[in-house]
Amino acid sequence: MINFTKVLFCALLVLFSNSIIGQNQSWNMIEVGSFDPVDEDYNDVWGFEQGGHLYAVFGSINNIFIVDVTDCSNPSLVASFDPAGSSSIWRDFKTYNGFIYGVCDNCSEGLAIIDASGLPSTTPTLVDYNETEFFEEAHNIYIEGNYLYAVGTDTQDEGIIILDLSAPSAPSLVTSVNLDIVNHTMPTSNDYYIHDINVSGGIAYCSHGDLSSFATWDVSDPLNISFIASYNTGNYTHSSWNNGNAVYVCNELPAGQPVLVLNKDASGANLSLVSSFQDPIEDVSSGCAANRPHNPFVKNDTLYISYYHDGMHLYDVSSANSPQHIGYYDTYPNNDGIACSYGGFAGAWGVYPFLSNGCILVSDDTYGLRILRYSETVPVSWKSFEVFKRNQTAELKWSTASEVNNDYFEVERSSNGIDFESLDIIAGAGTFENERNYSFIDYNPLEGKSYYRIKQVDFDGANTTSDIKSIQFTNDRELKIAPNPISNNEIRVFSGSDLNQQSLLLVDAIGRKISFEVVQENANTWKINPSEKLSPGLYIVSVSSGLEHVEKLSFYAN
Repeated sequence: MINFTKVLFCALLVLFSNSIIGQNQSWNMIEVGSFDPVDEDYNDVWGFEQGGHLYAVFGSINNIFIVDVTDCSNPSLVASFDPAGSSSIWRDFKTYNGFIYGVCDNCSEGLAIIDASGLPSTTPTLVDYNETEFFEEAHNIYIEGNYLYAVGTDTQDEGIIILDLSAPSAPSLVTSVNLDIVNHTMPTSNDYYIHDINVSGGIAYCSHGDLSSFATWDVSDPLNISFIASYNTGNYTHSSWNNGNAVYVCNELPAGQPVLVLNKDASGANLSLVSSFQDPIEDVSSGCAANRPHNPFVKNDTLYISYYHDGMHLYDVSSANSPQHIGYYDTYPNNDGIACSYGGFAGAWGVYPFLSNGCILVSDDTYGLRILRYSETVPVSWKSFEVFKRNQTAELKWSTASEVNNDYFEVERSSNGIDFESLDIIAGAGTFENERNYSFIDYNPLEGKSYYRIKQVDFDGANTTSDIKSIQFTNDRELKIAPNPISNNEIRVFSGSDLNQQSLLLVDAIGRKISFEVVQENANTWKINPSEKLSPGLYIVSVSSGLEHVEKLSFYAN
């Protein structure tokens, strides 16, 4: 027999888990699109524009993806690559003259080069050359002018390798320099490993990891690199971005370190701490770490930072030394409301804010590419979106907490989660400050897996999209209750496939839960025995087999 308490707990866990995965905390930010092509961890993201189109390039453990994001709400895969060599959770990308350059850490892929110069008419191709000529692995690269700077490599682990990209498909070595020797004329016990580098105006801004140091180096003459200045951060110095006289430095370890704001002069010298800040979304209990900054970038007067477990945060840095928090979007809701929620490294990895259409690319370790916009007025505050199977139809229900300038919702369906078709238009509420509920029934769902999303469209044509939900329809399952109406207070659930690993919930027409016991008569039949005599009326049995597969069967008791 199956105990009702255990069944109810499983059902509640399914419902609770759905609510966690389906929600994202945000402030002045909206998600307009997403792309999650594989079931593996993701890493870095970069962007570029070619032939009038806008693109994202982002990585997973085994792949490099190029995605067209010209229409941010409808990202589409252009090409994907699985470079030769081992899998890696660490990838990094930069672009130059229509070419994409990719590296990975703890792997043997070398420098991958993808020719995307023919986009959008020509499909990108992986350049065939000796990709491991300069190194097999690198943690980070940066491109300024026609120079590529590679750091954290296996062939120069305490310095920088500089390549000339004048011939983009055939880079040549300019120099490989050991910065320990540059600074001390001979090797010392100091580890000058660079975890992250960006270069501007001939100055390299370097985060030296375990050396607990942020340093600037003069690379204006690649053959005569020299030390400028350093600042001891006291922690693992992960990454930085400079803007004017300010540098924003992220310390990754230990967890919970604030972002440091350093002053510098025009030559990169005279580094000094002027302020620090952190704004975790979750409450931080005594003894628990706060959020963990990962990668910062500045566009105009806005600082964008990806945070593990906390999505992306925005700061107004028009007053460079006193950043003002102006928005965030949590791409990783799994830790919402959990005590001591900031341990580990899940969540937002990287951010790319430089696209000309204003869309912001964020790569989430778990959920892939998320495409966001900054908006002080969010058109729709999504409250929930769920899809249920009712017999052989799919019922969509969604609700909004508030709406601003909302013209209509467009219900969309897909067979692969990428290419969507429009099913119907549902009128919006315009501007409405209270909760509002919507529903739609798909009477002809696709056989197999169907993906659904709701596109919200403003009166001015701007649009956002909900999360994507899926549901499975198969001919062999054919769940049914027979006889219906029931007799003798016995409910039998029949299926064309195995009913093992399913969970049940029994409620009456107004949603009150009814306790019961279950006898599995065979692999395809359950007999439900309610603990009380059912009064005449309508009842519903929910059969669930996972977060996205809940079927509701209705029956009558005489």
